[in-house]
Amino acid sequence: MAHWEWARLWSVADAQLGDDDPLRRAGHLNHLGALQRAAGEYDQARESYTSAHELWRDQLGDDHPIIAAALHNLGNVERLARHHDEARELLTRAIAM
Repeated sequence: MAHWEWARLWSVADAQLGDDDPLRRAGHLNHLGALQRAAGEYDQARESYTSAHELWRDQLGDDHPIIAAALHNLGNVERLARHHDEARELLTRAIAM
């Protein structure tokens, strides 16, 4: 199955989750971002990773280790999209944690 088909199915499943469990939703959004990134859909991946990062930050705080992973994912998307300044800033923040 092509990456975009997995991403479409994941989007449907995510829409059915609702907001009952923000941490679970963040995890699903993070996985969706990975599928989108692998398919070269960097704008969509950025949106999914950003939403996951915001949910994790709201639930766990700025200093939780998963925040570093979220910043790393965002940085990699920016790197792949050739937004090098943004990538450097995000990856530097992730490493500093």
